[in-house]
Amino acid sequence: LITKSGNNLRLRDVRGGLSRQLEDPAVLNELTAAAPDAYIFMLEWDTRDLNNQMLAVTGAMDFCGDRPRGLVFTKCERTLDEGDPCWRAQPGWWREHAGLLPHAHVLESFGEAVWPCSAYGFHGRLGQPAVLLGEFGQLMPYQIQPVGVNDPFDWALDRLGVV
Repeated sequence: LITKSGNNLRLRDVRGGLSRQLEDPAVLNELTAAAPDAYIFMLEWDTRDLNNQMLAVTGAMDFCGDRPRGLVFTKCERTLDEGDPCWRAQPGWWREHAGLLPHAHVLESFGEAVWPCSAYGFHGRLGQPAVLLGEFGQLMPYQIQPVGVNDPFDWALDRLGVV
């Protein structure tokens, strides 16, 4: 992406599962070849796989050094209502959720840089997640208005002095 000031911003998606294969030289090279200026870890909200996701983050944090790092929970509209104060991402907002407390040591290491965000957001009139159920019960986006998606990127760009 090219910013307003003409700076280049390169986003790189690295599969979290790679952080559980650090003994493999090819994986280690993949994670360290071109160190980014900032890290944004993304985890799925309210998933049965949270322990594994937290292990992946913990393993990858060793590579961050002193670079800025943040953590984003995606799909938070699964359990957060449209008016939930957690959307404001005040420091420690995640402590309101008992399922995250066993991971407090990891979350605390990110300081204020922990955000909830949504995949679909909420329907403008109904205040319900902006999805419909398809013929076979699958979720289908409908009039999406994602919440909190910009916040982590704004934070990273601010930390890097990029406009």
